[in-house]
Amino acid sequence: MRKTNRSNSKKTRKVSFEDKLDQLVGEYRQEQELLETLEEGSTEYNAQKSKCDKLSANVKRFVERQK
Repeated sequence: MRKTNRSNSKKTRKVSFEDKLDQLVGEYRQEQELLETLEEGSTEYNAQKSKCDKLSANVKRFVERQK
């Protein structure tokens, strides 16, 4: 009988971590670019800034969880 191949869970977890981190950072950068086009002090700017702050906090929390 042959042994079944099992993927290394740490390696899989690391790849998923990197993929998820790339996704989160990509979302943040996209929203940050939109923020830069808005006029500072407007209601749209404040809403977008709040969204960017939340995305930044999500990225920081995600990284801290992986340590």
